Amino acid sequence: MTTADGTRRLLLVRHGRVDYDARDFRRSPRGRQWDPPLGEVGREQAGQLAARLALMDPPVGVYSSPFRRCVQTIEPFAGGAGVAPALEEDLGEVFVGEWEGLSFEEIVSDDEELARR
Repeated sequence: MTTADGTRRLLLVRHGRVDYDARDFRRSPRGRQWDPPLGEVGREQAGQLAARLALMDPPVGVYSSPFRRCVQTIEPFAGGAGVAPALEEDLGEVFVGEWEGLSFEEIVSDDEELARR
C-alpha cells in the first residue's frame, strides 16, 4: 500500500483459523500436504480483516500463499479492493519430506537422533 505521503507500507497477515483435526496441530509439522479450508471462525476473521483493511489506502498489490486457508483469508479484501491476489508458491509452508503429517512423537520414535539435529 502506498500512503498519502508516497511511502509504501507492507502488511503481513497470517491466515484465519482452520478447524483442526483430531491431532494436536501445534505439536505436528504439517508441511505442504495439509491444506484445510478456513473454519467458521476463520471466515469471520477474514471478513473482519477485509473491513479493517478497507479503511486503509488502496493496495498496490496483494500476495498470498496458494494454500486455501490463505487465499480464503485475503479474498474478501482483495475482491472488495478490485485486486486479484498474486499467488506465490514461495510463501507456502516448508516441505518437511518424509516427516509430512507426522506428530513430533512419531518423528522421534522413528529416528530420535535425526529429530534432535
